[in-house]
Amino acid sequence: IIKAFSIELVIVLGSDKTYAKLKGDASSLQEPRQRSPVMVVKLKKSGGVVGRNQSHRRLARSHAVHR
Repeated sequence: IIKAFSIELVIVLGSDKTYAKLKGDASSLQEPRQRSPVMVVKLKKSGGVVGRNQSHRRLARSHAVHR
């Protein structure tokens, strides 16, 4: 997707694993004719962010569908 849309900036929120993976992949996505390299930036999650597990998300989707 990064290559298809010529994306120059990827922002990762709070995931060290995803950041490391994308940072490593970004160098292989660099094309010789491209003006600027793909930048991968990691930002911390806001203090108000609440993580939700898979079962909670599934239940929330189910309630939204059955309204």
